[in-house]
Amino acid sequence: MKDTTILTEEEAVELFVYLLATARVQVDDPVHYGPMRLLAAAETLRDFMADRASVRVQQLFKETEPIINDAHSVINDVEKLSAELDHLSNIIAQYLVKSNGLERES
Repeated sequence: MKDTTILTEEEAVELFVYLLATARVQVDDPVHYGPMRLLAAAETLRDFMADRASVRVQQLFKETEPIINDAHSVINDVEKLSAELDHLSNIIAQYLVKSNGLERES
């Protein structure tokens, strides 16, 4: 059977610890830092698995990377940050529809 392991134990623990530590510091951060920390966690996960992911997932990473980068650059502009996060949500939704075979024929 093919090994489909995406993360090593060390990588999974690093991400787990990051998420737990972020939960604590989030209490003291400005409100809009929450999305930025979640984006950083998503980037960490992406970086861990990029070379081991399927072509479809690698394409998702490629499509979302510039939007994530743009979101980081507008952290202090809540309106622009929201627009970038909406753009990411759109791409994710399209990916999920396609990857789950939920496309409607026109």
